[in-house]
Amino acid sequence: FYNNIQSSYEEISARLMTDERIVRFLNKFLAIDDFSLLQQAYQDNKPRDIFMYAHRLKGIALNLSLSNLGKYTSELTELYRNDDAPDAVKAKELFETIKSEYSKLAELIPQVKDGSKS
Repeated sequence: FYNNIQSSYEEISARLMTDERIVRFLNKFLAIDDFSLLQQAYQDNKPRDIFMYAHRLKGIALNLSLSNLGKYTSELTELYRNDDAPDAVKAKELFETIKSEYSKLAELIPQVKDGSKS
């Protein structure tokens, strides 16, 4: 799984220690609402909410070594950190990339099983 998403299994394994924990937290990641809340905030053009949900999603992604999602949510967070009207083209590009990364994870995570090298 981590090779498929260009992330580090060693990093997450050092953090969570067992494959069972990794799988449990990956599944919890899919159960949180932050991505759908980010989507809604983006559609409603609510800059403060975009910042908040991107920031939360970034933290979770980085803690789970979901490197690409972490990278792009970090960029979106910084774009909205002090700017209620950032570059719309850049915001759209980042949001679409985040959406794509999240969709890929939503497809792959359910295939990860306990006891397999994630």
